[in-house]
Amino acid sequence: MAGLKRQTRRRALIALAALFPGAALAAPGDVLFTDNFERATLAPWTTNNATRAGLATGGAVSNSGNTGLFTRHGPVEAQSPAFNAAVPAAELAIWVRRGSDAFSEDPDGGEDLLLEFRRTDGTWGALRTYSGAGTPGQVFNDSLLLPPDALHGSVALRLRQVGGSGVDFDYFHIDDVRVVERAAGSTLAVGTCDDFSSGLSTNWTINSGGGSAGTSAATFQSPSASLFTNGDPVDVISNLIDTTNPAFSALSLWIRRGADAFSENPDGVEDFLVEYLDDGGSWVLLEQFAGSGTPGEVFLRSYPMPANARHTGFRIRLRQLDGSGPTFDFWHADDVCLDTQSLPDLRVSKVVTTLTDPVNGATDPYDIPGAEVAYTITVANEGAGIVDAGSLIITDVVPDDVALRITPAPTVVFADGAVASGVSLNPANARFSNQPGGGAPFDYTPTPDGTGVDASVTGVRIELTGAMNANGGSGSPSFTLTFNAVVR
Repeated sequence: MAGLKRQTRRRALIALAALFPGAALAAPGDVLFTDNFERATLAPWTTNNATRAGLATGGAVSNSGNTGLFTRHGPVEAQSPAFNAAVPAAELAIWVRRGSDAFSEDPDGGEDLLLEFRRTDGTWGALRTYSGAGTPGQVFNDSLLLPPDALHGSVALRLRQVGGSGVDFDYFHIDDVRVVERAAGSTLAVGTCDDFSSGLSTNWTINSGGGSAGTSAATFQSPSASLFTNGDPVDVISNLIDTTNPAFSALSLWIRRGADAFSENPDGVEDFLVEYLDDGGSWVLLEQFAGSGTPGEVFLRSYPMPANARHTGFRIRLRQLDGSGPTFDFWHADDVCLDTQSLPDLRVSKVVTTLTDPVNGATDPYDIPGAEVAYTITVANEGAGIVDAGSLIITDVVPDDVALRITPAPTVVFADGAVASGVSLNPANARFSNQPGGGAPFDYTPTPDGTGVDASVTGVRIELTGAMNANGGSGSPSFTLTFNAVVR
């Protein structure tokens, strides 16, 4: 019960793991490299300055056990041994803590720590930058998918501090470096949902700061399970998802605050966050749900996705900020969906028909000076989405060798297609240009000469009224716009 919660953080102890610099591993979940630094010397890691990088002991400077790697004082590098990551996909987990006067000394702006990987050609690529400027003592529990150029047989990791202020200043602390093979790709994609009925599958990675995450049947929206987080800080992060599909419209999900009836309710600052990774590599907060609130409260959310969410490296992060121990403070999530919106698919064509000429009349007319011609523009929507009202505007250039017919009115004739388009044309919304090239401004008022034409018109702008219908499966809604001209 809430009144019995312990008030101190519990840190899970991770058993001492061996190094695997060249293991032959070939299945998702296999460990490619791991190090928790529980030993007396830095080796097999190497450094270019042994006074600025090494191992230190103490609970504040390590995550598991009692020993962690440090960098300090000024520019310095610490490099892992090479290991085999020639696999379809791999994920790196790492614990990093910014120094603090309480146990070391905190870095300042520009005294950043860079996490890098070695490519096959010996150059180094960037994975993450930990800013020197920030909250002293701040902890980062990161989980990063390695990029394609890191997936080779002799990759290495490098922690590089770029600056410092001298002896006994500017510390970073590192622990629990682990690289694990993952399944290539993700089954979670645009237009699909994860209902967690098959567990976390290959779609998600748990990044624990002491808390737990998994699936259970305690409560759910769709049968027969949901995701839960509880206990202490913990992140659940999706694999990379390609969201460049133009139909991607929203991220939706079901969220429920825990309750004693089926789990246990969070309190105070034990909040739950929904975030996404934007195209610049930054996490963007969509909403933060307060731990203090009605136990068992349900939230149904749909977040429209902006342009920076449409990229090949999109990820979702569901994050619990705090908790009071293993049996307390539950959040539940279900039916995480990458929703699509049906889009229109407009097809536009233009046909020129010669109606009459001065020699042959309407019988087999030719395109000669004095001939009457008709220009017909056809617009059809072959997509399953409507065209927003007031957004359909057609512009067309009048050829130099013809004069637009103005009378008899209307100059532009609208006709609906066999499948109703849903739009119409107000003659006042047909505007004209006399500019070279037929472009803006469309503010010219045509004046017919003695034959009913105006050779000064160079362009036409036609704004349709209403929303164009979608193709519902019985044919494409369409309409035509026709104007006549005389060949000069």
